[in-house]
Amino acid sequence: MEGIDSVRKLLNSNTLKQRREGLKLLDTLLDSPVILNQLDANTAKLWPENKLTYSSWPGVVNLYLSYVDREVLQHNKQLDSTALKVLRKIFAEADNTDRCVPGTRNLLRIASFVFDKIKHILASAEQPGDGLATPLGKEWVNILQKALLPHQQYCQRSNVGAFQGIIEEVMCRFETLQRKIADS
Repeated sequence: MEGIDSVRKLLNSNTLKQRREGLKLLDTLLDSPVILNQLDANTAKLWPENKLTYSSWPGVVNLYLSYVDREVLQHNKQLDSTALKVLRKIFAEADNTDRCVPGTRNLLRIASFVFDKIKHILASAEQPGDGLATPLGKEWVNILQKALLPHQQYCQRSNVGAFQGIIEEVMCRFETLQRKIADS
């Protein structure tokens, strides 16, 4: 898929302007029913032993989470509203029941990677639990609540360490909020 290849090149660019163009292009592509159907079809063709391609849902998620990882951890940037919107859109569209058969789990092959990335990015904050206070942290909570945790198949793919790390971040955030309330 030519459009996804262009997005990959732009998101991997060294210049901020090109990375932003990549975000806008990905946002536009995710609005196209033709592209969404191609991603669904390419994901359905993936065999477990085959290498992931960027023209499938797991490939798009891998591409985007790698971008998020670079922006947040390497470039020390917060994601802008477009980047957060694209993150929401990817997870909402991957298993959209209006387009996919109910019970379709297009992200199954990459679920463990997703949980690990969430844990890794949340844990990168200066203080434990502070990652959840950021706009990106709030998006991760939404994605966990709406796209990942309700599906047993996704949860089963995660490792114990990732779940423990995410729960630790949540508990630290609760403790911080409790201290703030007690100090008020």
